[in-house]
Amino acid sequence: MPLTVVAPHASIVTAINAFNAGYHHDYLLVKNLAAPYLMAPTEKNAGPLAAALSEVLYRWGAGKRKAPTVQPVSTLQAVLLDPSFHTLLAGFSAAPITTLSIFGGHSRAVGGVAAEATRLAFDTNLTSVLSQISAQILIGNTNVTYPMKVLLLLTGFMPALDSQVRQGLYSAGFAGTNATQFQMPAGLGSVEAQKLTRLPFFLGECFAANSALLTGAATASHYPWLATEPGRLFDILLFMQGSAAHTLLAFTPRVHNWYGLA
Repeated sequence: MPLTVVAPHASIVTAINAFNAGYHHDYLLVKNLAAPYLMAPTEKNAGPLAAALSEVLYRWGAGKRKAPTVQPVSTLQAVLLDPSFHTLLAGFSAAPITTLSIFGGHSRAVGGVAAEATRLAFDTNLTSVLSQISAQILIGNTNVTYPMKVLLLLTGFMPALDSQVRQGLYSAGFAGTNATQFQMPAGLGSVEAQKLTRLPFFLGECFAANSALLTGAATASHYPWLATEPGRLFDILLFMQGSAAHTLLAFTPRVHNWYGLA
């Protein structure tokens, strides 16, 4: 049950260019400030990053309707300077979804290693970093969307499961992703945790199989830097697919327990 790109080069370029230009700018603003911080978590690097992260999260909807608010910039800076938190972030930045694969359609591998301990470490780290973001960077958060936005902005690892992206996943064939809310996972054995930790492996497989098409389209777009940002590229494509204006990706056959990978 692979995820495949079903749109031609020109349609992918069009989708990237049609994505809100302000969101492209916001992502690049934070990502560029995150790069020196991830290499050296100093106050000099963390301060500007914390300020930009706060500004962008509010522009991306934080504090509106039922969305969580953001801790003060001084708190964000302190969290960024916490060694254990920085280590988690740096791990996801250094190992993008292109390092993830699936063996035989049912077993996950991280960096080519399919050992159970390796998979468990990945699952633990991903749910842990999202939990820490939820508790320490956000206020009043209950679902995964804003923690995933933070992870995306800081590391580019994988799409943030906002409502449009979830709809894009559903229309592509990922059953059960279009629920109104996607709650923070209660534990590694929960369905929410399994969906979160299995999805990036399907994206990694898809990118590996369609890398020339995807990187070529990104390079030909107004935002050629996306060619080296596979997590963000999938975020954009799934968002645009969720808008019902584009058919870009397909996951077949549609099965209820697509997240049942070992």
